[in-house]
Amino acid sequence: MMPEKHTDLKDKLQHLYQQCRELLSPENMILFDEIDFENADAFKFYMTLSELFLQEQQEELLKRKDQANGKQ
Repeated sequence: MMPEKHTDLKDKLQHLYQQCRELLSPENMILFDEIDFENADAFKFYMTLSELFLQEQQEELLKRKDQANGKQ
């Protein structure tokens, strides 16, 4: 059993991850050009996470396409 401190951190990280997936979704990337970010580091952080989520989405689509075509 994990110590309570670890469980709390795990829960907070999971919540943060879900928020990032929603806010930094590929659908929202197009809006980034219209936002005046506070600094370049923040923009790079947002773009890096958005690109990660986009890559995951692309991999899932390719996986489904392969499955539909009978490939494993």
